[in-house]
Amino acid sequence: MNCKIIRNSVYRYLKSNPLLRRTIRSKVMVKLTKKHNYHRRDKAVFRSRLQIASMIDRNYMDPGVGELYVHYMRHEYNFLGTGWRNWSGEKTGGETADAGIYEKIWWKKDILTGYEYCQKYFHSGLIDRLPKGVDIKILWELGRMYHWPQLAVIAINDERKRNDILVEFVCQMNDFMEANPIGEGVQFYCPMEAAIRAINLLFTYDCLLQMDDTGILTENFKTKLEAYLFLHGEVIACNLEYNFTEDTCGNHYLADLCGLLWISMYFDGNERKNNRKCLMEEFVRTIQYQFLPGGSNFECSSGYHRLASELSALGVLAITTMDCVWQDQKLKRILKKMALILQSFRGIDGRMIQIGDNDSGSVLKLKCFYEGEKEDTLRVDSVYGLICRVIGEEKNETEIPSIINRFGDAYGLKKETAVLTEEEKLQIQKLSSDDKQYLKNISRRFMYHKRECRLLPEEINLKACI
Repeated sequence: MNCKIIRNSVYRYLKSNPLLRRTIRSKVMVKLTKKHNYHRRDKAVFRSRLQIASMIDRNYMDPGVGELYVHYMRHEYNFLGTGWRNWSGEKTGGETADAGIYEKIWWKKDILTGYEYCQKYFHSGLIDRLPKGVDIKILWELGRMYHWPQLAVIAINDERKRNDILVEFVCQMNDFMEANPIGEGVQFYCPMEAAIRAINLLFTYDCLLQMDDTGILTENFKTKLEAYLFLHGEVIACNLEYNFTEDTCGNHYLADLCGLLWISMYFDGNERKNNRKCLMEEFVRTIQYQFLPGGSNFECSSGYHRLASELSALGVLAITTMDCVWQDQKLKRILKKMALILQSFRGIDGRMIQIGDNDSGSVLKLKCFYEGEKEDTLRVDSVYGLICRVIGEEKNETEIPSIINRFGDAYGLKKETAVLTEEEKLQIQKLSSDDKQYLKNISRRFMYHKRECRLLPEEINLKACI
């Protein structure tokens, strides 16, 4: 039996791509040495990609955004329905314009229960033994840095707050890097979390770097942060979340590849350039594996469809930014169908209809929406608008916040005329003329399982959804 397992493992290793082979080698070395070794292999140079002028929007600074700014500067965050809570702990001498002193954030402590994650290296067994009531996802939400892209866009649109945000960014990044060494602790247990954090911080750093006229971002800080972000790619590449036993992958693997694409887009190192083609091909192959020909995601959930669609669009955005002549018409058709599925989930109020599981997953939140203290995580317009920009479709700006609609333009996306088939044109017409019937049809089609191609039990009350 052991010989058979070894033989199958060797076979999978030989037939896998260089990305997966590196993950296998890394896991074997960790088993043998009991150590994680992440280091910078080449002198990759950070390259700014954003055109921040495209992110200027006078309508962005509404009262709700102003309230978010106050919360974030006080280190108050609202994760997964916890309500606005202060995550500050020990005070330090780092100055901020708001309070005069910087308060360190509890990056490893669940303030709801008081439980602190002290382990240097994490594994699934430790999560299984967590005390009752402790949810590791809350700390992961904090570590994803969702708040920083929003603060960056605020800095672009409000010069009065710009320096305060820059100072806070320096203090908070130094705090995070000190509390979370590369590859260690709860914030690096899951590669998907590291990938989402890298995307958010790269976007933020690119924005703030172009606005720093007073030298708040010192050369020492820039060197330190760029190395830290680059090494996120090493952590992800050595721990890709691919199921080698069953030769399958899910949205975590898609997020890993998307994070690597963004890091590759921003850092022009020789090693990154050598791996770039393989990474692009694997990303496209993974999208084709995880999305059915009709455009729906194989995980049978409207929430996961939105998350996987956002990851796909952000990854393709990175590819087109790096390679202006890159074309893949088959992938563009899949993206168009993803957008149609998303639009079919959209109700009159702009919120997504819930089908299947939903963990409120997102990647890049340029604007948050709240109903009281509860975040509205069912909106799909931002992802739909991003896909339209990526594939060259025109999108009616009145349907989504204009700052999100211009996000694709900020990365210099080419405007191409996408050719729609007659069937797709008919589907678009149905979205406006006979929306309810189209929703019923698309919901049934979405429920097809990837492998067995069977309809799931009709337990969903579609009348209640419409």
